[in-house]
This record gives sequence, C-alpha cells and structure tokens, in this order.
Amino acid sequence: MSNQDNQDIDFSEKFSELEEITKYFKEDEYDIETGIEKFEQGLEIASKLKEKLNQAENRVEKIKEDFEEEN
Repeated sequence: MSNQDNQDIDFSEKFSELEEITKYFKEDEYDIETGIEKFEQGLEIASKLKEKLNQAENRVEKIKEDFEEEN
C-alpha cells in the first residue's frame, strides 16, 4: 500500500471518528465527563483533518503552478 493510500485511509478513518463523536452530541442525554472527553477528541481530530486538507490544497496549488509553467 502506498503512502498516499495510507493517508487517504487515515483521513477517512479520522473523518468517520469525527462523525461518530458528533452523533454522540445529537443524543438527548449524555454524560458530561464523557461529553468533555469526546469534545476534546473531536477538536484533536478536526485539527488533524484541517492540517491534511491544507497539505492537499498546497499540493494542488503546486501542481497547478507546475502545469501553468509548462504551458
């Protein structure tokens, strides 16, 4: 499996984890301590996802620049 495949899987897994956390907060009742833990986890995951999206955006911009230079 290539590094890109690992990154894609990691992104998908992290996004799924974040979705599960948001589902928890849509319940009518939940434990405050568990809620705080899940909120912290969600922020960590969201930060990692944002970083990965920024990296992807930078790669796309670099590819576009390289393409424009060639043409």
